Amino acid sequence: MTSPQDRDALTRELRQCRHLSQIRAGDLDRACAELAATRARATAFANQLEQALQRVAALSDSVARLQAEQARLTALVHARGETGDTTESDLQAEIARLLQHRDEARMLRQSLSWRVTRPLRALRHPRRTLRILLDRLSGGEGG
Repeated sequence: MTSPQDRDALTRELRQCRHLSQIRAGDLDRACAELAATRARATAFANQLEQALQRVAALSDSVARLQAEQARLTALVHARGETGDTTESDLQAEIARLLQHRDEARMLRQSLSWRVTRPLRALRHPRRTLRILLDRLSGGEGG
């Protein structure tokens, strides 16, 4: 049999082992919780990565389409330049002419004579004028 001293020593050792097992069980619980959180983050990151890859694929397709369109338009511009249809200076001159006409039209519409002669212009199109007036009287939007 065992002596009381041996029994006390074994009891102390048993308590220490229980204490260590409780500490290790707590460590194990914390490690499991950390593992679960890490797995959840990894899943979220994997989903984000998949979405990002899909966006990259869509953008790559868009870039390819735009590059093809650019190549087509470049070829068209070069073809027109070679045939002498339109040059860049001709296009710039046409743009300048159109801008000048736009500015002149804007100045005309803002002039006093344009505003004063509005009723006379309306008389040139009596049906349209009558329709606009009737729409305004009935509460609708007129032209």
